[in-house]
Amino acid sequence: MLGSRLISSGLKLGLSNQKLLLSPVKFCPSGISLAFKFCSTKVDEHTYLYLTNETLESINDKFSEIIEDHEKLSGGDTTLADGVLTVKLAEFGTYVVNKQTPNMQIWLSSPVSGPARYDLQSSGEDLGCWVYKHTGETLHSLLDREMGELVGEDTDFQECFMGGRGK
Repeated sequence: MLGSRLISSGLKLGLSNQKLLLSPVKFCPSGISLAFKFCSTKVDEHTYLYLTNETLESINDKFSEIIEDHEKLSGGDTTLADGVLTVKLAEFGTYVVNKQTPNMQIWLSSPVSGPARYDLQSSGEDLGCWVYKHTGETLHSLLDREMGELVGEDTDFQECFMGGRGK
């Protein structure tokens, strides 16, 4: 049985030294074959909101950095409001990434790959990552792949919050 773990965090809800309890459950989706198996992670709403807010802010910062660093994306823009990140990449299309609180998911609309719904997955002591159950690909690796192809270099979304490495 997967053990519970506490994560210390200063939630932006005005709570000091708030302890968050992540309670992994033993449900593993059957059509996913990964190098290591992810198990769905159930969290309370406050934890979900913290994780999604930090994820969206971090991805917003990364998109802004990429737009600023690449001339071919000039005129691009990002907007993050009310849990919805909209990234306009001029003639390359628009990404929309939003939290979906009732389902505890992050939803993506990509101009390259279309729509996807990401669930929080954990594989040990890390915070976890957002995984599309139909392919096993994480939100951050999909953004790395698609944006990397567009700009012709690594984009390092996996260095963002909950990207699987780094922060």
